[in-house]
Amino acid sequence: MEHLRTLWHHPEPDAWKLALEHYWCLVRDDHMELELEMDRLDVDRLRGMDAEEWYDFLLKEYFRSKYTAPNRYATTTAQLKRQAKAAGGLDELFLVKKDLLGLDPADIERALEIPRQIWGLGIAGASGLLAWVYPKHFGTVDQFVVIALRKVPEALDGVRVGNPESIGKKAGAGLIRIMREKAAELNRVFQTDDWTPRKVDMVLWAVGKQCSYVWTPPTGVATWRGGLGLLRGECGAFLGVGRRSLRRRDEGYRMRAHVFQVIDFLL
Repeated sequence: MEHLRTLWHHPEPDAWKLALEHYWCLVRDDHMELELEMDRLDVDRLRGMDAEEWYDFLLKEYFRSKYTAPNRYATTTAQLKRQAKAAGGLDELFLVKKDLLGLDPADIERALEIPRQIWGLGIAGASGLLAWVYPKHFGTVDQFVVIALRKVPEALDGVRVGNPESIGKKAGAGLIRIMREKAAELNRVFQTDDWTPRKVDMVLWAVGKQCSYVWTPPTGVATWRGGLGLLRGECGAFLGVGRRSLRRRDEGYRMRAHVFQVIDFLL
């Protein structure tokens, strides 16, 4: 995790872009389309949903994107289904939607309480829904974010989390503040407005994980320059596309161009 320490304390635009790109290579193929749809979630679409549509969104889109392991999806949606079937359950869920769309992002702890009224969601699940709806204000706080930040303990800034798998409301709010501050710092240093707490949580979730495709650099006579040249070629072969066709299917894929840009710069 030394890479994360360097990334955190010595921010470089290309390094953070690549770290964000790394997130997308970890998304399973069968979840990529849903992940991209959630990434461009239209809040007006949520506003127009009736009670049944809101329930379907939670069941088939949000819970599926959040709980990618089949067993976790089954156990959490079982609770959601029980809530929907209970007397007045759909109306209760619909009120959660109204409160969610009318919350004050400045009151983080209160914001976390709103989606927690949805059965099956703890702090991690609640923050995840907030991050999709309000990416400029919230990031997902789960065990992976905690484990990553514990490798850079000074980044926790006094936020105490006992069990990473059971994050409390106060700790969750503290972690979201950390991601807000980091996003604001990156925007200030990089002179942009691209970075959000949601993107910071994506980087923290992905750090230290390996994609299914692993490039092995050449050994012996080959220099780092030759290795980077080969890496650029293998990246293109792995992606099955050239630079001009990186816009295929969705703008989310355009982030892969950052890999080529950095390698070309180093070459």
